[in-house]
Amino acid sequence: MNKTPTAVEIESDALKANLAETAGEVVIEPKLRLLLDIVSGYKGISATLEHLLYEICHPYRNWSLLIPQLRSFCLKNSSYYQRHAQGAEAFTLFTGLFLQALADSAKKGTLLIQIIEAQLAWVEKLLSLFDARDLQRFWPSLNGYFQQLAAFDRSDPAIMMYITQGQHPMKKLALRLLSFPREHELNFDYCPVSALMRIILNRNYDYWLQEDDPLPWFLGRCGVLCED
Repeated sequence: MNKTPTAVEIESDALKANLAETAGEVVIEPKLRLLLDIVSGYKGISATLEHLLYEICHPYRNWSLLIPQLRSFCLKNSSYYQRHAQGAEAFTLFTGLFLQALADSAKKGTLLIQIIEAQLAWVEKLLSLFDARDLQRFWPSLNGYFQQLAAFDRSDPAIMMYITQGQHPMKKLALRLLSFPREHELNFDYCPVSALMRIILNRNYDYWLQEDDPLPWFLGRCGVLCED
């Protein structure tokens, strides 16, 4: 006698089929192996990062789950990459992951805010650890990152607006870069971060100039007080 499958069994079979279809072998991109190599001497940190990179390299990755983990890992372990001789290359790889997340999440406003906040919080933390020698080593990677952020003004203005109005203003990063003593004769090109700040300030001014002038509202309700 044939048994009619229940709804639960049908759902389970469909789920199994979907899992089988998406369960292909996941391989960490070769270029990301450097991130693991730098912390290879720390088993717990390395294991955490390896698991995270496998998830990131999965074709069906979920950035809403991965970004908090990536942010936490970067913030907790910044010093390992700041001190390492290949720290600048690692910086480019980590920022590349955040930028890829932005590209994959272009239509998800809440997630975009989360991604931008995560990466700027991490870059701010990393810069707080720098001395002049670190800045000398990292400046090409930093400037490359600033140029990629500035490019959003043309390719995706909505993302640039999220950067402009975020909780971690770029001004703090720019001021940190300007705070290094000049006697070290830094070979640092400030043009990329200056160009990015110009874009952000223009965006900010344009936004507020399009808002209604609050003066008529104020005078209509408080004008008598002003006259008195």
